[in-house]
Amino acid sequence: MSGCAGLVGVDEITSELLRKEMVVLRKVRLFGCLAIGLGMAFAFFPGEAKAIPPFGSQYNGACAMCHTVWPQLNKVGNIFLANGYRLPGEANPSTGLGSMIGLDI
Repeated sequence: MSGCAGLVGVDEITSELLRKEMVVLRKVRLFGCLAIGLGMAFAFFPGEAKAIPPFGSQYNGACAMCHTVWPQLNKVGNIFLANGYRLPGEANPSTGLGSMIGLDI
């Protein structure tokens, strides 16, 4: 009889370990699904663009005029930035980008 009682104890311990293992696996799956879901949300719903559309209409230029690949600036973009958001040769600072958005710079 004592041999049978010993086996019942082992079965209880084994089933408890299996139950704990299943709980851990469920948590890992849940975390994985949440991580994938968040990744997809960031991929399919990108953040707001920071471009200022009045620039294109005022200077009659496309994004590629100043950018290679957004947000990387090309040579013209770096000159425009260094010149206080004005094209070279613009004497009046009020024609710069700040005036387009209502800022005095």
